[in-house]
Amino acid sequence: MSMARFVADQRTRHRVPHTLTCALLGLSLSWFYKWLSRATGPSATSGQHTARDRRRDTIDRAVKIAFAREARPAWLAPPAR
Repeated sequence: MSMARFVADQRTRHRVPHTLTCALLGLSLSWFYKWLSRATGPSATSGQHTARDRRRDTIDRAVKIAFAREARPAWLAPPAR
């Protein structure tokens, strides 16, 4: 569970204000509200909030495809030439 999720859960489950929970944990209120806007914003379903996140996702997908094409198990030695 992320710290931000913990803060949000304290509010919904135990009625502890965000300000108090953030102060006790040493978190910035602005950081929490930034997380909250991301968690409920239009990119919340994809989890890709920034251009960097989107680029990283593209690279991750390309790497997965490249390794999926490799038919040899990783523990096998490369073929002799």
